[in-house]
Amino acid sequence: MKNNKILFSIFLVIGLVFTSCSNDNTVVDTTAPKVFIQSPILLLAYSTDLGNSNVPYRVTLKAYGADETKISTLKLIVTNSDGTIVFEKTRGSDVGSIQILDITEGFETTNAGTYKAVFIATDTGGNMTTESVNFTYED
Repeated sequence: MKNNKILFSIFLVIGLVFTSCSNDNTVVDTTAPKVFIQSPILLLAYSTDLGNSNVPYRVTLKAYGADETKISTLKLIVTNSDGTIVFEKTRGSDVGSIQILDITEGFETTNAGTYKAVFIATDTGGNMTTESVNFTYED
C-alpha cells in the first residue's frame, strides 16, 4: 500500500510538471504600426508648369513606417481628385527584424487638381495603418 502511494505521488508530480510546461513561445502582435508623413508639406501648391520657378513642379512624397516588432511593407498610393490611382509603389522589408521602413518618391504631373498621397504600413502580424495627405497642382 505504501508503494502505491509513493508511485501515485511520483506520477502526480510528473503529470503536473508536464502539464504546466509549454513550448508555445509565440507572441501575438496586435499593435498596428505607425506612419509618419514627412512630405508633402500641407498647404503648399505645386506647379504643372516646369518653367514656373515661383513654386516647385515636383513633389517629394516621403514617409516612415515603424513597428515595435517588425514592419513588413510600406505602400504609397497617389490618387487624383476622381479617385483614380496615378502612382503606386511598395517597399518591402528585406532584412530579418527591421522596425523602421521608409519610402521616398518624386511625383510630378501636368494635370492641375488635388491629389491624395496614401501611405499604408503593414507589420508581420498583419496589422495595418493608413495615413494620407492631400496636395494641389496648379497651372
